[in-house]
Amino acid sequence: PILKSLSESIGETVSLAVLQNDQVQFPLAIESKRPVKVAPRVAVSISAKMNAAGRLLTAQLPEAMLAEILAGNTPQDAAIRSQLNELRSSGQIIDRGAIEADVVSICRVVRGNNNSVVGAIEILVPQYRAKIETILPQLEEAASALSTALGAMKKGLVSSMERETAG
Repeated sequence: PILKSLSESIGETVSLAVLQNDQVQFPLAIESKRPVKVAPRVAVSISAKMNAAGRLLTAQLPEAMLAEILAGNTPQDAAIRSQLNELRSSGQIIDRGAIEADVVSICRVVRGNNNSVVGAIEILVPQYRAKIETILPQLEEAASALSTALGAMKKGLVSSMERETAG
């Protein structure tokens, strides 16, 4: 329901992306009802390095796994390495036509128990109508709601709970 609501609100294709080994998969997608749209990628596996959601999720991996995956020195490996700190700190990526011409991919991580990254929400928008400043707050809200539903702690709640257990 969270992804469906987001798709209806922004009028674009919204997918859940998960990382399986070095592939990004899309177990769930809500297709835009607009006549011009980006088709969803349900039941498709794409190399994680070749997709914005995959690059975002790859950047969240522990150092040892990340080093193994980025050992190839390809342009994609270099791109992930150069964006690593930003991808980890922001938890989002905006990809403007880098992988698919005329398509903007906007992704944000989704967390589960122990605040571990479990996937990402990906929004696909034709480049000519990508209003990033309108989409980002709605994406952030949906990712937060989905994370909470999957057992992640809210930001302010973590520090207050830590104080209670420490005191």
